[in-house]
Amino acid sequence: MWRIATVSAALLGALTATAAAADRTGAPVTAVNSASVTLNAQPTTGAGVCLDVARDGASITDTLCPAPSPAAMRALSMGGRTVLFGATPQAVRRVDITIGRRTVKARTRAAGGFATTRFYAVTVPGTPAIGAVTARGSNRRIRRARDLDPFGLPRLGSRFMVARVSDERDQPSRLVAVGTRVLADKRTGHRVAALCAGLRTGGVLGRPVCSRKPTSLQFRFSASCDTGRQILYGIAPSFIRSAKAVLDNGTRQGLGVRRVPRRVGRAGTVLVAQIGGARARRVLVYDGHGRHVGSAALTGGKC
Repeated sequence: MWRIATVSAALLGALTATAAAADRTGAPVTAVNSASVTLNAQPTTGAGVCLDVARDGASITDTLCPAPSPAAMRALSMGGRTVLFGATPQAVRRVDITIGRRTVKARTRAAGGFATTRFYAVTVPGTPAIGAVTARGSNRRIRRARDLDPFGLPRLGSRFMVARVSDERDQPSRLVAVGTRVLADKRTGHRVAALCAGLRTGGVLGRPVCSRKPTSLQFRFSASCDTGRQILYGIAPSFIRSAKAVLDNGTRQGLGVRRVPRRVGRAGTVLVAQIGGARARRVLVYDGHGRHVGSAALTGGKC
């Protein structure tokens, strides 16, 4: 009898951490000055560095001023282009930015008054999905890597449109699955194959859930207290043939089950349910013989 390694999944809501910037000190220094963007840096009384961006006569003042970090890239949309910029420790000499199958290589630069910090700023057309950031030292050795958006990583195959759905706000959406290679080790940059699914709403593909292990369950859900709707979707092993959501009112609701075609480049099954008036608290999955072979608990999402 198959047994699946299960993972509890909480609502991956829009939790935005904001930090108050420390007081600025000293004078701003031009860290990057290219034809497309200017980056001015100014230290703070704490460990942070304020990075003010100017492009085509417009400027944006930094109100966060985080501490330098190897792979904590920042992005701003300005004048039809996206500015990608950051402050790194001295050991980082290049930052590789993955945008689909393209890699933008941004060399870091020293700036007066910053003995232990280097800076970079580049622009790219439009507002692309940024897949990953990799910080490299002078010998190109990876110092730190970080995935940002699995839909911005190179695909193993083609995208698969799983189903047309409505999200928790009752907005028309499409559930899309892709195969890609996600980061397994931030220090070495080692990657492994994964199957990811997410919602395309209003032309934007996001809210991903990914599974690296072929025998694991991974779920994501979003719920709205205004509409009373919940959208639930996830990744399951290829041998899963049916699934049911256990709701908080004691009833059960079946999930749609779609096997991913080989052209995606990564095997697996995508599950999805649109629920109204109740909340799913648990998902039960069954194999082709109708045997219960695994479950996943869903936490959070209370109104």
